[in-house]
Amino acid sequence: MEHYTFHVVGMECRGCGYLLEREIGAVDDVLRSAADHEADIVEFTVPDPETGSYVEHLVSDLGYEVTAIDVE
Repeated sequence: MEHYTFHVVGMECRGCGYLLEREIGAVDDVLRSAADHEADIVEFTVPDPETGSYVEHLVSDLGYEVTAIDVE
């Protein structure tokens, strides 16, 4: 399992965080997702690193910028 924390630019409100949480949570293999618009972070857990890369592209496609990625 890998736990990702994305630092995201563009989450202006709670609705932005909810959108990202919902869309990431809908991706196959995402076991857990959470977003905090005040801290500008999105966290999720996946079993496969390829899914992490896919989620990064998804976040960008939704109009947000991933500025840093932490993986544990």
